[in-house]
Amino acid sequence: MLSFTDREKKIEELTSNLSKSQAELLELRTLDGIVVRQYEQISSRYAMLNSEREKSKNFLRTMLEYLKQLVPVGYSF
Repeated sequence: MLSFTDREKKIEELTSNLSKSQAELLELRTLDGIVVRQYEQISSRYAMLNSEREKSKNFLRTMLEYLKQLVPVGYSF
C-alpha cells in the first residue's frame, strides 16, 4: 500500500500529466482549426480556378467557331 507521501506524489504526477494533456489537446484543436480554414481556402480557390478554366475553354471554343466562319471551306495552309 502506498504511503501518504507516495500518494501525494502520484497525485501531483497525474495532475501534471493531465495539465500537459489538456495543453496538447488545446494545441491540437488550434492546429485543427487552422488546417480546416486552410483546406476551405484551398477548396474555394480550386473551385474558382476550375470556373475560370471553364470560362476560358468556352471563350476559346467561341473564338474557334468565329475563325471557322472566316476561313473558306476547303482552304488549306
